[in-house]
Amino acid sequence: MVAICQTDARIIRMIGRKFFLGDPCFAFPDDKRWFWEEVCDYMRDNGGFDKDHCVPVGNHHIVVFPTGRGDGVYFGSDGRTYGVDSGALGLVPLELVAWMHGENADMAAVAGRLERFGRIIGDSARDAIIPCTNQGGDMTFGEISINTGG
Repeated sequence: MVAICQTDARIIRMIGRKFFLGDPCFAFPDDKRWFWEEVCDYMRDNGGFDKDHCVPVGNHHIVVFPTGRGDGVYFGSDGRTYGVDSGALGLVPLELVAWMHGENADMAAVAGRLERFGRIIGDSARDAIIPCTNQGGDMTFGEISINTGG
């Protein structure tokens, strides 16, 4: 299943199975940093870095929300911490992460690394619709809220 975004008003709905919730830059492998550079180019060309984005990457989409205070560590309603290095939080489909890392990648190790910076959410057995909102840095991703605005 290819993850897609639906947008209306202030809500972006991600449709897919499993996602990395965290700073999207951490999902991109070092040898494929140009993917992240393309995401940044897309954001710059479509309203700037202080705007919410649903960015096409390959056959997928990712959600990118700017944090209210830039880089740092933010606390989620789920009790987890979310490290931010790019000034953003968002959702990246795990299928996209797996594709970028390649068919020979140890995805358990990749998921373990991602869990240090954020969290894996969703259900691999069925598609989910995850509503995402950002109001002045007060973000929600499904049932998880993360206040980055102050």
